[in-house]
Amino acid sequence: MENPVPSVSPAVPVLNSTAVHAQPEQNPEIEKFVVFQIDDEFFAVPVTDVSEVAQSLPLTALPNSPAWLHGVANLRGELLAVIDLDYRKSQTKILPKSKIVVFRPSVFDHPIGLVADRICEFVPIRVSAIEPAEDPNLIGRISHNSNSVGLFDTAKLFAASIR
Repeated sequence: MENPVPSVSPAVPVLNSTAVHAQPEQNPEIEKFVVFQIDDEFFAVPVTDVSEVAQSLPLTALPNSPAWLHGVANLRGELLAVIDLDYRKSQTKILPKSKIVVFRPSVFDHPIGLVADRICEFVPIRVSAIEPAEDPNLIGRISHNSNSVGLFDTAKLFAASIR
């Protein structure tokens, strides 16, 4: 098991759309990603796919829903479907320290949240440094702070989740 990212503060403030969608890098070879942790694994998604990072929200479970759908939450008046990629080890509710990475994939009309144990940091990643990954939900992998970080393809990830 790899050590958690040591150089990152454990608390990340809630971000709003303006903060997340700040000016893009001048270099088109570099893309910004949000790195987060689920259990002992690290993942990242492009900042452009994230509308915000929310603190843990009260969830309402849906009867007869798939195991990966943790529930739905009210996010400032909008219905938010919350997906748990670690559902095999899932508890009955999200822990208070959990974060929810909120996406607005262009394929869907509503926001989708992804449970994360911790938001690590925002990192610029050189596109040429992305290595191939075997998982079809990943666009690749990078090494960051001595950890292997899987880069999610959010369109494929959410399309696979709703099948």
